[in-house]
Amino acid sequence: MKLFTVLLLSLVGLSAAMPGPDGGLEKRCIDGPDPCSSNSDCCNNDCRLSSDKEYRCNYG
Repeated sequence: MKLFTVLLLSLVGLSAAMPGPDGGLEKRCIDGPDPCSSNSDCCNNDCRLSSDKEYRCNYG
């Protein structure tokens, strides 16, 4: 039973390390006042023009 559990965990670990369907790693969202190009870049869907005239996430 232990061997089965180890094999199962190994398979789960391997599948988690595989690249996504687009061939690369999953895109991570921006969490902080970093430059963005669209709302989908930001974790909280908030990409706004900041006082320094750059679009940034979580700005406000």
